[in-house]
Amino acid sequence: MVSYVKEFGNARVPQKFAKNPALGRWVDRQRINYRRFQYGHTSCGIAADQIQRLSSIGFEWNEHNINVANTATVNCRARKLPCETVSILKEWLFSPEHFSQPYPNATERALLMKQTGINERQLKDWFRNAPRRIWKKKFQEMNHVAGLKMNIN
Repeated sequence: MVSYVKEFGNARVPQKFAKNPALGRWVDRQRINYRRFQYGHTSCGIAADQIQRLSSIGFEWNEHNINVANTATVNCRARKLPCETVSILKEWLFSPEHFSQPYPNATERALLMKQTGINERQLKDWFRNAPRRIWKKKFQEMNHVAGLKMNIN
């Protein structure tokens, strides 16, 4: 876990971490044990001092903030990225230097993966789908504002 934090700069390990599946499974087990601890189960498999140590390195207890809504839908292809991750990706997308070329090259992808903690497939999926939705929404907003300005005059 500590090496993950050193490499990625956060403790937001996804449940299905391709680089180290055992770590992903371990993290999932800690989250389950934590929920059991919160509900007062006597044999929850995690102690208060373990929770404190993991929390001190920024461990993300809520898997909803990582990638999958719950373990029952783990095979579902639709996955929601955390708001912080989407903000970083949108910031990159809307920056002036990327406006005309909204797809990151290999170096930029590596940097974005490190900043966000998502894997390459998640990143590629986001850049394949989100720009189309985001640009469409932006253009609709711009047309709506332009229409209001035209109606005002």
